[in-house]
Amino acid sequence: MKKQMHWVIMALILTTVSFKGNAQMEGKKYFITGSAYISSNRSATTSGSTITSNPSELKIGFMPSAGFMLNDKWALLAEIGYSSTIKDNQKTGSDNQVTATPEFRIAAGVRRYLMFNERAGLFFDGKLGGIFGSQQTQQGNTTTSYSASGLYAMIAPGVACFITDRLMLTGQIGGLQFYSKTNNPSADTKTTTNYFDLAFQPSATGNIGLTFFF
Repeated sequence: MKKQMHWVIMALILTTVSFKGNAQMEGKKYFITGSAYISSNRSATTSGSTITSNPSELKIGFMPSAGFMLNDKWALLAEIGYSSTIKDNQKTGSDNQVTATPEFRIAAGVRRYLMFNERAGLFFDGKLGGIFGSQQTQQGNTTTSYSASGLYAMIAPGVACFITDRLMLTGQIGGLQFYSKTNNPSADTKTTTNYFDLAFQPSATGNIGLTFFF
């Protein structure tokens, strides 16, 4: 699934360097935008002809945003996002352990466009926001859950191409990210995790989005 997403974004990159038209970036315009991703992984461990472990992982997310063009290069952004990771740790001879980690994000930021021509170019997003989520684990008849919250910051490049005078297609793969998230498994226990990632490698999850200018 990740490889297919990467091929789509690579096709968009090729389009940006060859497509010409007459759409223009202008200041004092509002726009709505959004992107989404999906990633699925499954592996299997065998002993002879018997599968002893068959874990899987599913990631989904969507990030609707609204913005305002300050001029033909800079824009302000406000974003509300949702993501979820579901892991199913299937093992022979034991109860499956299924872990779901849903998260909501609220962020504000800026976007800088670098257009090659009137139709196509690059952009860079810079965002700062909050994370509000939970983790739920089910193993057999036992279910445990706890809340999580934190802050994150990211800088992510992307490619952009107008497909009409007002509708833009965008694609992103990876970026520079920092998370500081606190898990609260009980009233007396807190675990804080600081996470830094520069993800441009093939394993990075890509996303495809659309932007409409009013």
